[in-house]
Amino acid sequence: MDRLVGALEAVLFASGEPVSHGALLEILQIDGPRLEQLLDNYRQELLERHSGLQLQQIAGGWQLATNMDYYDYVQRLSGTSICLRQLWKPYRLLLLNSLLPNRK
Repeated sequence: MDRLVGALEAVLFASGEPVSHGALLEILQIDGPRLEQLLDNYRQELLERHSGLQLQQIAGGWQLATNMDYYDYVQRLSGTSICLRQLWKPYRLLLLNSLLPNRK
């Protein structure tokens, strides 16, 4: 199962956009229950090791995103030579959304 975890991680990282359940089934060539178990296990693994990434279900698919517990570190990017435009779109959106005033 370790190879599948690596494959899942690589696909989600490389995509930069949410990857649908159906696409993951096709890409990983596994059945629905096995995919659900893989996603649950991977999400738990990220939580347990206090990863800088989190697995999110968003826009009808799955996506890796910055763990907001590390927001302060990511925010420091604006003070470096790395410009915000160089961040992948999902990370940019999460960062920008966190800077907007709360809307209720």
